[in-house]
Amino acid sequence: IESYIYLISLKCYSSIAFERYWVDLPLSRGKSKALTFGEREFTSTMEAAGLQVNGLFSVKKFNEYVFEQSNESLRNILMFASYLEVQLADESRRLLAENNTTADWRERTILHIRRAAERRRFNACFVYPCVEPMGMSFIKKSAGSTGDLGASLHSRMRRQMLRAVATGLIPPLPPDIQVEMEALES
Repeated sequence: IESYIYLISLKCYSSIAFERYWVDLPLSRGKSKALTFGEREFTSTMEAAGLQVNGLFSVKKFNEYVFEQSNESLRNILMFASYLEVQLADESRRLLAENNTTADWRERTILHIRRAAERRRFNACFVYPCVEPMGMSFIKKSAGSTGDLGASLHSRMRRQMLRAVATGLIPPLPPDIQVEMEALES
């Protein structure tokens, strides 16, 4: 589970394992140690104690949502996708160039989206539908690492979000956030 948003039950919150985790968590000056001993260790520690912890948003929920979408909505998901790998970007372009009324197209598109979502952060790869209509209204501000295509996934996601807002597919951003995103991506 990533550190975006945890869903923690009362049972977990009031457990000895939860309390011990926070008491024993070492302070860290670096992001990699915070990730290793923080968010990654949290899930395994809670699961080892027999507790269940879930994220507010999950790949499973995303995949279920994608499967229920119309072919036109799947096309929108591809149009505003962000990739780091040339192969995924090329495959997406080929799918967008095809007729999207066939069952074969739908099946290949859903498989493509699932592959990409399981390879990278699905909410960054697929800004639409994550922001609207799924309601995941948070944006990574950091640059992140770059891939084969040059820009970072977070930067690509912000650009795609700005494109989706410009087309009306995603509602307008608050003005201060819009200005900041445009400045980051200029």
